[in-house]
Amino acid sequence: MAELIPKQQRQVAIICCVKDILEGEYKREEGWLPNYVLTKSNHKISRANIIGVVIEVNLFEPGKNSYSQIILDDGSGRISARLFEEFDKLKGIIVGDIVLVIGRSREFGNEKYLLLEIIKKIDDKCWVDVRKLELRKILSEKVIQVKENDSKRYAEAYKVIGNPMIDSVEKIDDNTEIAESLMSSIGKYIRQNDKENGVAVEEIISNFGSNNSVEKIENKIQEMLKQGILFEVRPGIIKFLE
Repeated sequence: MAELIPKQQRQVAIICCVKDILEGEYKREEGWLPNYVLTKSNHKISRANIIGVVIEVNLFEPGKNSYSQIILDDGSGRISARLFEEFDKLKGIIVGDIVLVIGRSREFGNEKYLLLEIIKKIDDKCWVDVRKLELRKILSEKVIQVKENDSKRYAEAYKVIGNPMIDSVEKIDDNTEIAESLMSSIGKYIRQNDKENGVAVEEIISNFGSNNSVEKIENKIQEMLKQGILFEVRPGIIKFLE
């Protein structure tokens, strides 16, 4: 009599960032239990739910490679999301697209990647802002488990929290005087001067260097990259995530 395969409950996709996967420890389970990544915060991620920017697309070509993949950058790191079949899932996906990816955590050699299950383009940029706030404010305490159809909760959250990432201001002294922050100014400059290919960091330094030190400008840019406000298209060239 053939051995019966136990019915496995589908694992919930965990909202996380690329860094959680890359810095976690990959755990292989015995039998039919799913493998997972154990994060530094001691959370198990078998299926990941990540929003990021596509910075590279490699499609399957018979005789050349055995899978299709995209490279995803969410500001915390870059990770490969791969398809070994159903290659049409990447049809229409191009560099620069903002996408929501759901995939299973995998490891080959010493490289961690996602086995792609679902990929959806994000046209309404409010989702990006909601995701940033989820990661900044909530994931610092615990990883949230949500199903893919929880978009209504996201929409309601966005109505409450607004968009604090773009129009940021900072207090410049002990008085109540408020001024536009350097971070916000850099973001606006990139949006106004990006002709689809991004803006050079050297150009930004040259534009803001008269009132700020090079080190301060570079630090702000690095902070924006870490927060996912900007992403690096290629070395020295950055774009605003919107």
